[in-house]
Amino acid sequence: MGVNELTQAGWQVDPESGWLVENQTVGFQVRWRLQRLLHHERSPYQDIVVAELEGFGRALFLDRILQVAELDEFIYHEMLVHVPLASLPRARRVLIIGGGDGGTLREVSRWPEVEAIDMVELDEAVVRVCRQWLPQVGGTAWSDPRLQIHYADGFAFLQKAEPGRYDAILVDCSDPGTPADTLYGETFYRLAYRALAEGGLLVQQALSPFIHREALTTITGRLATVFPDSGVYYCPSIAYLIGLQAFVWGARGTDPGAGPVRGAPQGTRWYTPEVHRAAFVTPPALAALRPASAG
Repeated sequence: MGVNELTQAGWQVDPESGWLVENQTVGFQVRWRLQRLLHHERSPYQDIVVAELEGFGRALFLDRILQVAELDEFIYHEMLVHVPLASLPRARRVLIIGGGDGGTLREVSRWPEVEAIDMVELDEAVVRVCRQWLPQVGGTAWSDPRLQIHYADGFAFLQKAEPGRYDAILVDCSDPGTPADTLYGETFYRLAYRALAEGGLLVQQALSPFIHREALTTITGRLATVFPDSGVYYCPSIAYLIGLQAFVWGARGTDPGAGPVRGAPQGTRWYTPEVHRAAFVTPPALAALRPASAG
């Protein structure tokens, strides 16, 4: 298994230097030093690669775009999970949409009072590949007895969800313009609103406030039409090379920007109450991305 297999599948790899090229549609190109190709397959939905990268460790690529890397995945996953869960007085039932690498699941499973975790992943192959080749991301959370995995479309799953069932919905999906495109629409947010209990929170990864500003503005606008309170918070991004990672949120009576109302599990490597509050500080250059309803 090597460079030839990737190039035949349409990936750009320099056979002499070992640089793997990730082409973005936003005016720049990323090159990764490929040490080893660990796994490659084509699922019914996307091209899946796990590779060992110099400086970043093992990494998952979907359709030639990096999704998760060992170096810093904990920053993203801790901020996606602990910001909403620490903002809620309780979170008994949690829905994860996407998150096939297992990182979001790992962080949710650290909350002992969570009674049920539903995880909806479109592509069974992503879970299977990550459990085999990125076992440190999901860890023992894959065997958590509270977990039920549904291999289904997240949009279709929410259409059938019981109203008011979930205290938190965490959307850890690919970007707009991918198989996850329907998860960024107003109709999806209305379905999520219906599935949330009173006081519940929706959080979703939402690209870069600089590079994907137009898309983020559209997403926050859609959320604001559905949720009485909504907004954006941020964390640093290393492996994504976009500076800041944005998360959008919509709430039914909870303000995550007010800070945590309870402590997160011990042992977090990035999340703290101070980091939580700082994530909601909006510099003037990004103020236009915050809906008026966010305060």
